[in-house]
Parts: sequence; structure tokens; C-alpha cells
Amino acid sequence: MNSNSRKFGLMAVAVIATIIIFFLILLFAGRKKQGDVSSESGPMMDRSSGGLAMIQQSDIENGKKIYMQQCASCHGDNGKGDGPLAVRCVPAPANFASGVLKHGSSPDAIFKSISNGIKGTMMASYGFIDEKDRWAVTHYVLTLMPENKP
Repeated sequence: MNSNSRKFGLMAVAVIATIIIFFLILLFAGRKKQGDVSSESGPMMDRSSGGLAMIQQSDIENGKKIYMQQCASCHGDNGKGDGPLAVRCVPAPANFASGVLKHGSSPDAIFKSISNGIKGTMMASYGFIDEKDRWAVTHYVLTLMPENKP
């Protein structure tokens, strides 16, 4: 096999590989990973358990209990980012009371931040907490935001 044939063969393999990768990207682009949440839920809706369900006051109270155990040390009891460990956090913890969150203030954005953590911050993943409880914390956090105050 001469040098030109070898170059042509390598180029053909590269072109075919590029085409296959392109089609795989098209095939899987936009697909949701299992467990991803839709962006259609409202502040009083929960998509855990495979369907929509109205959030009950008891769910929010459960979310508050978990928040106080897992989140208040950084975010503060009232969600102002002023918990006792906040001074050690760089960047500072989110201030939910401001209503402005870097990664979005929708229920889905908050749920994803709780579930996955936020890279480059002290916000760790709390994916080990049951999904229903993460939704409860999400909806409790929403009650700390000004647009959701009664």
C-alpha cells in the first residue's frame, strides 16, 4: 500500500467517524436524562413521583425542617445568606430573600441546584436526599423569596 492510499484511507475513516459523531449528537441532543425535571412546573407544583401534584402545607413544613437541618447553616434561618458558616463560603451563599439567584429562581432551577450542587461554590449536591424531600425543600425555599410571600 503506497503513502497516498494510506492517507486516503485515514481521511475516509476520519470523515466517516465525523459523520457518525454528528448523527449521534443530533440523535441525543435535547434528550432529558432520567430524573431531569421539566421547566413547566409552577411554584406550587411538584413533579416528583412521576406526575403533577399540588404541594400541601405539610410538604412545605417538611421542607422547612430539612432546610433548617441541611441549609440554614450557610443560607440562614430566613434565607438571607447569613448563616453561621456563611463567612467561610466563597462565593457567599445565595440570598433567597433577594429573589435573585445566579442559576435561576424557578422551581426547576432551585431543585437542580439542590440535587446537583453548584460547581465553583460551597453548594454541594444533596442528591442523597429523597427526591420528594428535595422538592419539599425547593418549595420551602420559594416561600423565602419576595415574589412568593403571602
